[in-house]
Formats: sequence, structure tokens, C-alpha cells
Amino acid sequence: MHILCIGNSFSGRYLARHFNSVTVSFVSRDPDLLHRQKLRVAQPDRDRYDGILDCVPPLANGDSIEWYSWPVIRSCLERQGTDLPLVHISSTSVFEGCQAVANHISDLPQCDEATPVKPGLRGARRVALETELRRLWPASWIVRSCGLYGPGRNALTLLTKAAPGFLQAEERVVNRIHVHDLLGICLALMSAYGSSWPTAERLLHACDQNPVRNRELLQFLQDTHGRHLQALSTTRLDPEIPAGTTGNAAGPEPGYQGYLVQSCRAERLAVPLRYGSVLDGLGEPLEDLLTET
Repeated sequence: MHILCIGNSFSGRYLARHFNSVTVSFVSRDPDLLHRQKLRVAQPDRDRYDGILDCVPPLANGDSIEWYSWPVIRSCLERQGTDLPLVHISSTSVFEGCQAVANHISDLPQCDEATPVKPGLRGARRVALETELRRLWPASWIVRSCGLYGPGRNALTLLTKAAPGFLQAEERVVNRIHVHDLLGICLALMSAYGSSWPTAERLLHACDQNPVRNRELLQFLQDTHGRHLQALSTTRLDPEIPAGTTGNAAGPEPGYQGYLVQSCRAERLAVPLRYGSVLDGLGEPLEDLLTET
């Protein structure tokens, strides 16, 4: 299977290095960097592809957006035909305005593919691009990814860089997906099975099954990798959360803030997730988490 990846993205690099049955060629505004990273540079005017993975987010340009992927996509579609599968990775930030506070995680707003979007500024650009892609190529797939993590890009690597700010709101619930599971979904959608879906339903949320609060995530990192974090001496773990009490900390439990991303279509795809929760993904050996491979 030969995939054209538009953008030198974390997802594309993982696909090229970890899915042995797939050949990945890249289009990027910095082809020299592709060479230095030993990634295959695409030749869209000569290569033939089995699918296109678009990882390029929209850029703000005044009141409009810029999206440099479309000329490449259009050229491939014109040359290879209209049945070439196209998957664009969007973001669940289109639901930023749905955030709420609740006493229990199950009481937070639930957002699936049928939920009307309610974006903030960042999410509004995503919505605008989804709308434009639907106009340009209705048969394309849009996959809204939750917070993406994997080797070299996760909560642990941020803590080792003394950037723990994202964990300060311990009641916040963050929806996540491991890059391996995101790509498994994308490849399935490029298959013959994905092409059988009605055009109007070609929108899918990529999310794990068990979102957790920052509180539980930080406790888990302390329990599992705390010795490594303390040895670095680059960050201070919250002393009020004792090691060895993951999910069962002393003191009053804070509430829950955020929203829950769900999928009402993922079961039809029948792609098993390798990591049902971010705690599963961050339970991998330390050497597999700290460096992008």
C-alpha cells in the first residue's frame, strides 16, 4: 500500500516507521528536512498512490484560511481518478465551546459525529476547512482526532521539559488518541470497506475509550515514571498527590471539566484500539516514550 502523506507530520512519520506493510511518500514545504530525516520524498507527477493522508492544518490569513494541500490533492485526483481515497485529519477542538463542569465524568457533555460543532477561535478554522473540503471533494473522509500522543510526544516528555502547565487544571478531562490507533483508523477508511460508506457519513471521531482527568494522569506518571522525573530535576511534581495512590488520592476529589468525545460510527469500522486509555499508552517502557521513533 502506497500512501501520499501531505505534511511532514508526527502521524506521517510514525506511519512510515511503524507500519511495515505501508510505503509512505511525503510532500512538504521543506524537502531538505525530509531527506535529513530519511523520509521518502513524493513525486506526485510520477508516483501512483493507494490513498492520501492529509495532515496539514488550516492557517489563518486575515478573515480567511490558507490550506496548501489542495493543489497536490487535486493533481493526484485528476491523474489517478476520483476513486483515490482521501483522509483529512481534523481535530475535536471543533467542540471547544461545549465545555462544562460536572461532579461526575459521565455528566459532562458528550460529543459524537452528530453533535453540532461549537468551536472557539482555533476550532473555527478547522470547521472552515472541513466545510471547504466537503465542497471541493465530497467523497473525502474527515477524521477528527482527539489529543494525539505517542513516542516523543506525550505528557511525560512535556514534564521532562519542565512544561507541566497543561496539567495544572487537575479537574480537566482531555480526550486523547494514540498515534498508532489513529493511523489504524485512517488506513481502514482507505480500504475497500471505507469506500462503501455513504458520502454523507464520511466523518469519524478518533478517540480512546476511557478519558481521564489530569489528576489521574499525573498520579499515574508519578507512580510509573516518578523516579525518572525526579532524577531529571527539571520539574516539580505536586507534593499533595502521593505516589502509589493512582486514582485514589487523599483529600476531596475535584470535579470534572471539559467534554467527552465519542464516536457513533467507530463500531461499524471494527478496528480494535491498541490503547484504550492514555494510561495504557503511557505505561509503555520509558525508552519507548521519550524519543520519537
